Order: sequence, then structure tokens, then C-alpha cells
Amino acid sequence: MVLIGGPGGAIQAIAEAARREGAHVACGCLELAPSHEAPRDHALVDQGFSALLPRVDEPSIEAFVSAAIERLGGLDVLVTAFSSGAAEADATPFSETTLAAWNARLEGALRLPFLATRRALEELLAGGAGGRIVIVHDRSLGDVGGLAATTALSSLVRSLAREYGRRAITCNAVVAGPAAADGAARATLFFVSEDAAFVNGEMVVVDPS
Repeated sequence: MVLIGGPGGAIQAIAEAARREGAHVACGCLELAPSHEAPRDHALVDQGFSALLPRVDEPSIEAFVSAAIERLGGLDVLVTAFSSGAAEADATPFSETTLAAWNARLEGALRLPFLATRRALEELLAGGAGGRIVIVHDRSLGDVGGLAATTALSSLVRSLAREYGRRAITCNAVVAGPAAADGAARATLFFVSEDAAFVNGEMVVVDPS
């Protein structure tokens, strides 16, 4: 499993749950920190391979996914787990939302799955054995940018499912509410399990609140 996510969010819960199931995990943790720093949370380190990614840009994401594929000896599962860090109480009314804030919310939610999935699909299609893609998204209720990003991700998931399902590549999404990291991890593991081999293009909301 190649797992890229953060800052915060469900990434640690997913990594730990996947390891308990016997998966080998290459984990890229997004943090606003110099790239030479080691990940501060050793729970994210599996098989000696992890990376602290200071930004979500094309060279960083594609380089990490490529290195992870080489280290793992291939790719069958990609999970992206973006967390915006936004809280419902901090939601800005639509009439007061700036263009910069709007663009930041949409780009923040969509850039990571776009870049990581594009690179992963190269490997999955070349391998010919299919694979699983799961996009985990932070649910920010009341935030117009967050809700728009969730809708955009739903469309992305359905489009990928329709385009690549015939190649045995499934794509599903988990939308996680506040304090739902463990639930998001369980939903993610279901989507990558054999029981979900015929589940494609679905979005599950995990929100105990």
C-alpha cells in the first residue's frame, strides 16, 4: 500500500490498521517542515520506508510514489488522505469568501489525489492486474469551499471508476467527519479488501457526530 496524507487527519489510523492486517505500507506524511526532517511519529514508519513531504507539488508527489513503488516491489493499492484542518465553527459565509480562500480549499482537496492517482495509474495499468484507489477526504461541514471540494471529489471518483473499472481498477472515497479517523481507517480497509472487489465509484461518509 502506498499511503499519502496529512497534515493530521486519518493517515496514522489507516497506516496502523493496514499494518495490523499484514500490509506493507510506504507512507508519505504531508507536513510544512523542511524535507530533511524525519517523521516525528514513528507509528508511520513501516518496513523502514516513510517520507516527510513539505509540499503537494508534482515533483514531490511523483517522486515519492515512484520511490515507494520501487521499495515495495510494485503497487496494488493507493490511498490518499488529505486533511484541511478546517473546523465547522470557523466556516466563512459564502458572501465573505475570498477568491484566494475558495481556490485554496478546492486546490488543497483535489491536487493530492490528482497527482498521486495519475502516477499510480501508470503502474497499475502497466501491471495489468488491477488495483485499488481510495481517496479519503476531510469533511468540513458548513464551509462552502469544503462542501464544493467534496462534490468535486465525488465526481472524480465516479469518473475514475467508469474509466478504469473495466481494467479491474476500482476507485472509492471515504469522507471523514471530526474525530472519525478510526472509522475512516476501517472504511478504507474495506474498500481495499477482497469483499469490495465489485464496489466501485462509491463515496462513504463516516461521521459519528
